[in-house]
Amino acid sequence: MDSRIIPNTSPTVHRTPLPPDVPIPPESFDSTLESFLHHVTLFPDAPCLGTRPTSTSPYVYETYTQIKKQVENLAGSLGGYKGDNVCILLGNGPEFHITSLACQGTHKTLVPLYPTLGPSSITHIINETSPACVISSTYLLQHLPLNLTCPILTVGSTAGITSNFNLIPLTRLTSTTSSTPLSLPNPNSTHTICYTSGTTGNPKGCIITYLNIKSVLTSMLSHLPLPLGPSDVHFSYLPLAHVFERIVCEGVLSCGGRIGYVRFNCDAKVQGSYLMEDLRECRPTIFTAAPRVLEKIKNGVENKFGNVKGFMKRVINRAMNVKGLNLEKYGNPDSGLYDKLIFNKIKIGVGLDKCKVIISGSAPLLPSTYKFIRILLPGLEILEGYGLTESTGGVSVTKFGRGREGVVGSVIPCCEVRLSTRDGFKGGEIEVRSREERSD
Repeated sequence: MDSRIIPNTSPTVHRTPLPPDVPIPPESFDSTLESFLHHVTLFPDAPCLGTRPTSTSPYVYETYTQIKKQVENLAGSLGGYKGDNVCILLGNGPEFHITSLACQGTHKTLVPLYPTLGPSSITHIINETSPACVISSTYLLQHLPLNLTCPILTVGSTAGITSNFNLIPLTRLTSTTSSTPLSLPNPNSTHTICYTSGTTGNPKGCIITYLNIKSVLTSMLSHLPLPLGPSDVHFSYLPLAHVFERIVCEGVLSCGGRIGYVRFNCDAKVQGSYLMEDLRECRPTIFTAAPRVLEKIKNGVENKFGNVKGFMKRVINRAMNVKGLNLEKYGNPDSGLYDKLIFNKIKIGVGLDKCKVIISGSAPLLPSTYKFIRILLPGLEILEGYGLTESTGGVSVTKFGRGREGVVGSVIPCCEVRLSTRDGFKGGEIEVRSREERSD
């Protein structure tokens, strides 16, 4: 791990190799809402949040101005519900971020739920947070406790649904003409409570403030090769209930970029059903990848390579060997001839021809997968990171141009890291601290 050791610390404390007290960029804002409103002023007609209606259609984006109007409309309704928290049980879609922005503008705390927690855990979270309302997809209503009395704002058709819930279509609230001016939150107030499954007992809620989000975002952006802006596109498919995807989306919206969401296959109940198909259509400039997704790309290409015969098979084998040696020797596998003949076409085929960088997290990436993807996709770096929900998703990440397999990079500027020596055991737990991070 690249780091600067703080003198006279025992156990040794590691800090970013950048100079101390790295200043936060002046264009940085205290909340996603503040930055979002700034970009509404700068680029009112720029695309913001987009969906793909069918397999034959392109992504359709609503502009920053259109999203702002929906946020204001929803804020007008949320402000009338008593309570500080809003629970949300949704797949990936514009409604998640419209709700998040509306919660910020009404000083309510967003509490994501996800069905894999199980009914008892969802009931525990709802009982613990006492939400003013719950926002849920209609196909996920079955995961909510039957005795829930607060309003449920629904996404999706309610036709044929019979329940004792107080159901209100979310579209009725986002399209109303009664809007509320948005009020910027206090940076030290709670932005969201992210529950983790934990190893024992009930899920534990991690309190994340606006200052947590700001410090991690500015730290992570310092590792990217170019500043993000309105021309950048993020493909959102990882669960938004988890902090990794949340922090990336917050970063894109904070820079005036756009988000395209994967479609959800309600019949299969598997959000990955349209993953590769929608990725090819979205063509992101930023791609966040759980290792299983990169392994899926690797396995798909290997299967196709396995069906190639004769002369072309020998060319592919030669190309893989040459690029592999380049990666080992120079840290850069690119090869003008072989990339033009083979790999640029593959890059277009998987939808990553416009991508600047791949950010991998949530689990370790196998060295063999790292090498294969670097060889397969010319000009693309893979930045691996390490983080926790408790650290707002960020502790360390590889810097652009310095990535290699099995390494999670340097400590980001807002964190300090050490290995615990409790009970006399050296090299124990990883301990993280920062002035912005809370110990709740």
